[in-house]
Amino acid sequence: MAQTSFREALPAKKYYYYSLSPCAAQIQNQEIATTLIWCAQIDKFWIQSSYPNVIQVNLPVNLPPNAVGQSVVVYFVDEGNARNEVMDFFLTRHEMQTGNQNVMAFLSTKKLPALAARRKLEDTTISYSSIDNHKYSYSLQIQFWQGSSNLKFCGAKIKYTLPTT
Repeated sequence: MAQTSFREALPAKKYYYYSLSPCAAQIQNQEIATTLIWCAQIDKFWIQSSYPNVIQVNLPVNLPPNAVGQSVVVYFVDEGNARNEVMDFFLTRHEMQTGNQNVMAFLSTKKLPALAARRKLEDTTISYSSIDNHKYSYSLQIQFWQGSSNLKFCGAKIKYTLPTT
């Protein structure tokens, strides 16, 4: 006699996306923010004047409570040909009471060849993936290794799930 399985099919996970516009980018380096020429438009953020040191840019992230991060994708253009024309991307959480920070995801253009076309990088290994807005604030931090109009941040998206009820 053949056995029949009555196991119910599990519902498919539902994914949501949070997008980050480059026009929300803010320069963190206070000492240069007023002297540096930079541009934040709806489709890209870039440094217009040259600057020999690291420039840090920050974008706030506001995911729903109890969301679970699945991946982060960044879009960029890298027309530079210098070794130090690099962008690093950090999805971070900041513990509001202690000031401690944790890197949840990291991406870099360091070993990629220059190319005028828009490209993307994706990280699917999110650390500290459960969102706790009561304890932490979240942001995407971008480090430009040097100010250069060859590097352009074009946006990002975070894929996440919500707990089932």
